[in-house]
Amino acid sequence: MQKMSLKKLEALLAGGERALLFLKSDSCHLCHQLEPIIGSLEEVYINDIKFFMCSEEDEEVAAVFGEKINGVPSFVLFKTDHHLVVPDPAEPDPDTWYTREYMEKFLKEW
Repeated sequence: MQKMSLKKLEALLAGGERALLFLKSDSCHLCHQLEPIIGSLEEVYINDIKFFMCSEEDEEVAAVFGEKINGVPSFVLFKTDHHLVVPDPAEPDPDTWYTREYMEKFLKEW
């Protein structure tokens, strides 16, 4: 998974590529739990979707999405001229929300 920079983010926002941005924190246990899941999805979708990660501590990148990001972990999906912040459930259930199946659903629909 590539580390996100502001320059790469600006290119994605301009359109042209399908991508997933994983916003995480080094101190978040759920983020650490999700990293291998996202890595395994990257292996499956390597020819269709670029995968990036960014720490919430990188305020320059995180600020681009402002109030659309409620915290970490968060995901943003990109495709030509559009981006979607994957919505957080009202009361996230770690047994169903933080799973490969949940993330794959959004990748297939997007």
